[in-house]
Amino acid sequence: MPTGSEGKLVKADTLKDMYRVFAYEPLTMDDFGYYVKRESPRENFRLGLLCGGKRYLLAGHSGCGKSTELIKLSDELKDNFFVVYFSVEGELDIDDLQCEDVLVAIGLKIFKEAKRVEEDGSIEKLNTDIIDDFYEFLSDVTEIKVEERIKEKGVGAKLTYLLSFSGWLKSESRTRVEMRRKLEHRLSDLIERINNMVSEAEIKTKKPVLVIVDDLEKIPRIDAAKKLFYEDIGMLLQIKPRMIYTIPISLVLDPIFAQIKSRFDDDQTLPNIKIKDRDGNSLTGGKEFFENFVNNRVADKQLIEKEALDFAIEMSGGVLGQFVNIVRNSSIYALQDGDDCIKKGHIELYVHKERRSFDRFLSYGDIEFLKVIRDNKDARDGDTLLMLLHSLSILEYQNDNNWFDVNPIIVPLLEK
Repeated sequence: MPTGSEGKLVKADTLKDMYRVFAYEPLTMDDFGYYVKRESPRENFRLGLLCGGKRYLLAGHSGCGKSTELIKLSDELKDNFFVVYFSVEGELDIDDLQCEDVLVAIGLKIFKEAKRVEEDGSIEKLNTDIIDDFYEFLSDVTEIKVEERIKEKGVGAKLTYLLSFSGWLKSESRTRVEMRRKLEHRLSDLIERINNMVSEAEIKTKKPVLVIVDDLEKIPRIDAAKKLFYEDIGMLLQIKPRMIYTIPISLVLDPIFAQIKSRFDDDQTLPNIKIKDRDGNSLTGGKEFFENFVNNRVADKQLIEKEALDFAIEMSGGVLGQFVNIVRNSSIYALQDGDDCIKKGHIELYVHKERRSFDRFLSYGDIEFLKVIRDNKDARDGDTLLMLLHSLSILEYQNDNNWFDVNPIIVPLLEK
């Protein structure tokens, strides 16, 4: 998010500003002035961790605001824990992700954060034996030697190697394949080294380590997510730090989730914002949330007409990321038309474009299934439901009982 020269939050005065302040990215600690209070399980996690809990899952639709809540939680716990937050989308190839990659990324991120606080003088020097051992292990399982990649010599070369390794892991499929092959029979060795790194970080920071692994819900294939959280979850739970993992909403509704959740202290879902109830009646609280979301970012309220804003809220389905994308991209259509504000027609242009994207992959069977969801707000066909939830074609809402509805962008396709 943009900030001014003195670190002050920037509010939009022009349509170009609108495009910038409606960036599809989580808030950082510098721009929480944009934040709008919402229903969130953040306090459940905070209290659970402070009371001694160790393993947590956070579910939710992609784009529902999980990252912002987790970053806010990181700040709330920084005095009690050595918090290591990272996005797998930023560190790894989300389209080709396996358990071994996640474990290595966790170890590297703990090292990077510990090294950062060491260099700013907040902690004593890290034990070089542990760093050397981690370097030697990664060098062995990937056959990437320091002299092949790093121009520096000595200790500095090994540090640069470790700091650079996640970039190679993300961009080089050959490195991933070789590492996974060699780790097949050495996972216990990798886990031991991660735990050594955790122990060293805890000794030097005098705080327990909390690792937050974000964006795992963005794994594009449901079968890959199932493998990670069902078949390989035992390996992810052998490492010592307190952990929070994000998980796809589709897995929460899979029968196997009962076995997955039994391995964790708690699981929570960050719900979509309810702008309508199950019977289709408008809810003022949800509408006010999005209006406040806009007011926190826009100085000139004339930049988006009321009719356009109301339509954008309706088309969002209560999914924060979908709302952001609607407003942001509609500002471009307004600029193309030479207008000085976003009008309903600009929102409609973007919504039509997104509807075509859904139309490309929805089958006739999917459309019939979506009609059932529209009419009944419920379904029991597991595989189809999970796939359509994963693609945001179906959205889940929470009251006393959970219910479903069709993404409002898709609804006209049901009448074709």
